Formats: sequence, structure tokens, C-alpha cells
Amino acid sequence: MADKNPEKENEDAKVKTILKSLLEQDAYDRMANIRISSPELYSKLASIIISLAQRGQVKKKITEEQLKLLVSQILSQKREGSIMRITK
Repeated sequence: MADKNPEKENEDAKVKTILKSLLEQDAYDRMANIRISSPELYSKLASIIISLAQRGQVKKKITEEQLKLLVSQILSQKREGSIMRITK
């Protein structure tokens, strides 16, 4: 992986900076762990959090508990979606 995309790295850095400003330290640390263990979930979470902030729905920094709740909502939607596809 010596051939890294500078645009992607720049975008990743922007996302990290935005998340750092929107999340409490514990929540940011959890996001870093999610990024390692599940890049797809991390991308989805980051998009949702940034979108909420852009719409003015983030009044103060997001706590780790709020982040856990958001993760569980995303995962339950994913499971429900899988069940729906299987039963059709």
C-alpha cells in the first residue's frame, strides 16, 4: 500500500478533525476503535454525525453513551434490513 491517494488522505484528515470537534474524547476514542474494527460502520457513523452537525442538530459534544446509542440504531436497522431481504 505504498501508493496512497493524497485526496483520500486529505478527506480522512478533514473528517477526523470534524469528528474531534463534535465528539467528547471518550466518544472520539470509540470512533477510532470502530474505524479499525469496522471501516464500513465508521464511514456510516461519520456521515451521520457530520450530517446532524450540518443541520444544526448537534448542540453540544456527543458523548460516548450517545455514540453507543447511534451505533446500536445503525446495527439494528442493518439487521432488520437483512431479515426483510431474506423473507421476501
